[in-house]
Amino acid sequence: LGNGMIEAGQTLGPTVFGNTLRLVGQGELDISLQVADYEQCMEETVIRPLNIILEEELKKLEKSKKKLSSARVDMDSIRNRYQSLQDKFSPKAEAIKSELDQAINRFEQCQDAYATNLFTFLSRERDMAALVHKMVVLQISRHNQALGILQGILPHIDKELDETNDRPVYGQPLSEHLQITGRTISYVIEECCLALREKWMDTEGLFRLAASAAKLKLLKYSFDAGCVELNGHDPHTIAGALKQYLRELPVPLLTFELCSAWTAAAGIGEEGERLQRLWTVKEKLPKENLENLKYLMFFLSDLSENHEQTKMNAYNIAIVIGPNLLWSKVEGSVSGLVGETALYSRIAECLIKHSTYFFGEAPSIDITPHPVKQSYSHTPSVPPLKPLEPQLSEESTDNNSEVVDFACVDRRRSNTSEEGGENTDDSPTTSHQSLQDSTHEKPTPPRRTKSVRKNEPTTPTTASSPKTPTGRPTRPAPQPPPRPKPRHPPPSPPAFKDKIPSVKNGTNNEETIL
Repeated sequence: LGNGMIEAGQTLGPTVFGNTLRLVGQGELDISLQVADYEQCMEETVIRPLNIILEEELKKLEKSKKKLSSARVDMDSIRNRYQSLQDKFSPKAEAIKSELDQAINRFEQCQDAYATNLFTFLSRERDMAALVHKMVVLQISRHNQALGILQGILPHIDKELDETNDRPVYGQPLSEHLQITGRTISYVIEECCLALREKWMDTEGLFRLAASAAKLKLLKYSFDAGCVELNGHDPHTIAGALKQYLRELPVPLLTFELCSAWTAAAGIGEEGERLQRLWTVKEKLPKENLENLKYLMFFLSDLSENHEQTKMNAYNIAIVIGPNLLWSKVEGSVSGLVGETALYSRIAECLIKHSTYFFGEAPSIDITPHPVKQSYSHTPSVPPLKPLEPQLSEESTDNNSEVVDFACVDRRRSNTSEEGGENTDDSPTTSHQSLQDSTHEKPTPPRRTKSVRKNEPTTPTTASSPKTPTGRPTRPAPQPPPRPKPRHPPPSPPAFKDKIPSVKNGTNNEETIL
């Protein structure tokens, strides 16, 4: 057994299983040598003396028993002859009587010899018991030595198991995975996001269309084995692997402890107050959850900007991603689950739409831009709304609201006038419809914008990070900025203030709320 395990360990090489096989195989060899010594000692000190006692004494008993039986038969035969001659008053009776006396003496001698041998054997009983006792002592010593050998191997096996990074990532707690691999972003989240950023950001139905079950299983177990190669997989399989990883986390990314707080904040009707409450709950997340959530939300936000090609805007992405970010421990009714799922999707939609509002600057991504696509690195074109800055005054906020909203209205009017060739001020219906459409174009919180010009080449940002478990140095994990200390929630975005400017239609003097 030991030789077989050592050969198998050498075949596997310096892997955790190979090292373990070699350690245990060497231990089995040591135990086999100890067993050989034990058997030799048992033969010399227990078995051989016990055999001597049993063989010699039992042979003497058997021999004396046979003599006693023979003497008894002879004595009985002579006694019968003597009785028959005595009844007939034969002169030979005296001679037979003397033979009978000799037979009786021989029988008594044999009887005494048998008893002597029997008592001699019984007198050796304690010696035989001592030999059996010694056998038990030798067995205890043998098992203790084997136990010591195994106990000496066990710490080395524990060390191999603790120091190895070759362990499954699916179903493993996020904090444990990050601690073992020395990463800040989960291996699966980073690799899938980087692979999709390279050339699949305009794939139609990404995250919505289901992947092949066989291909998804193959990719999942390749991640667990640490031998993943994403170049040979289609984008839907990669997106499915990312969703399955989030779904199989023992604790969801948004945590069980904050589940009620998330759903309560998402249930608020007024959007500005809802964002404030969500921002407050977000600050209570553990650091590792917050960093991974930030990385994922900025990726999904970038993906939603290509909704014209992918047919997946922030709302559609949130529908498929939301239930994988948060779920409840307690199983409820079907109607309750449907309502909770809608809230989970609303949470994800807010985080995707207003990623800069919730998380600040986007993490730097080190990828080579596709030759026909723009770079996906972002730099804010306007100062973003920072969560930790002092609250804006109501007057300045109202002025900002008016500027943004009226600019949107002017663009709508100019577009309508160019298409129809008529003055839209005389058409109240057209003006009312344009103002309604303007309220649904873009989210009002400050958003990230791409700093990419049409005729200028893009320069991807670089960031140093530890190597991935597969040893791929081209995709280092982003190093997020230090997490600020929690403070009071920031003011709601300007577009969600209570004071909303109005515009009067040119004909009926009706006010339309922006």
